[in-house]
Amino acid sequence: MIKSKRTTIFLLVIGVLTITNLSAQVKNRNIKNAPNSNGNEIEYKLSSGFRGGIQGGGLTLKYFLSSNKAVEGILSRDLLNYGTRITALYEIHKPVNNNDKLKWFYGTGIHIGSYATDYFMGIDAIYGLEYKITEIPEYPFTIGLDAKPCFDFINDSGQYIDFAVSIRYIID
Repeated sequence: MIKSKRTTIFLLVIGVLTITNLSAQVKNRNIKNAPNSNGNEIEYKLSSGFRGGIQGGGLTLKYFLSSNKAVEGILSRDLLNYGTRITALYEIHKPVNNNDKLKWFYGTGIHIGSYATDYFMGIDAIYGLEYKITEIPEYPFTIGLDAKPCFDFINDSGQYIDFAVSIRYIID
């Protein structure tokens, strides 16, 4: 049990350092909003929030590299299996019916984590919908629904699909 707590703390520290580093890099870069295929600008560059699903919940951070390409980091905790997981995803976003508020996305990535005394690593896919709420300009946020299948290939703990809801505050 002590080893599991140490692993969880270690993974949380790594996640916080990663998020802090990414946030600092974003503040230091001066990236202009690039037009997408419809001639509209990127709606946001950076958002952070919570993702809760069947397999657990945690923090999520999404950063747009261009008008339709994003990277997402997820630090999640599975309360039923006492596990912690860090996931990194590369995503492609496309508007639904030329509506820039509603986008569908798909992508792939990797994860690493631990359950009790076992470590695991695997690959992920993700697909879903994301909607930008603009009715309250002072508090911009997005809400998303996604499905994220994954497969562990180191210390095989199986394969499964996680369905989740994400709510993110738009930082930049």
